[in-house]
Amino acid sequence: ADTKFDYKQMEQIRYGLKNMKENPNITVEKIKVFAKTCFQGKQMEQLRLGFKNGLSIEQVEDYALEYYHFAKMAVIREAYEKGLTKEQVSYMRKYDEFKTTQMEEIMEGFLNGLSKEIVELYAKPEFDAPQMQEIREGIEEGLELEDVKTYINPNYSAGTMAIMRYELEKKSD
Repeated sequence: ADTKFDYKQMEQIRYGLKNMKENPNITVEKIKVFAKTCFQGKQMEQLRLGFKNGLSIEQVEDYALEYYHFAKMAVIREAYEKGLTKEQVSYMRKYDEFKTTQMEEIMEGFLNGLSKEIVELYAKPEFDAPQMQEIREGIEEGLELEDVKTYINPNYSAGTMAIMRYELEKKSD
């Protein structure tokens, strides 16, 4: 065994080789994307799973960043697997300080058919995931954009936003 890699890293390389035997879409070139000592075992796993689940080299390389926590890699992998474009994924990656839950709210908006202009309203680090959810759900529930904009304020808690949204939804019924 190659002593440059630890046990968890070697395990992922072995799984990659096994996947290659089972899936002709997985190539040595793809395994080389994640078989690098700069990645921890759990990071390698997210890269390997991307290939196993049919992502292209370009898509996997988009989240093959050694400074990315494996959980962020998993969210980006999931976004590509669910059909998001590179441009849409770029909103999830726009700020390094985004937590995985914030990235998931951005993904959810695109998956639910929101435009990039709408997602841009809440895809900002000053909003936590529950605040992003309140903004997203206001739009998805059919509130007018001008009404939603009345509670798009990072100083409002998600609870305050929820109450404001509820009042607006009641008023529009």
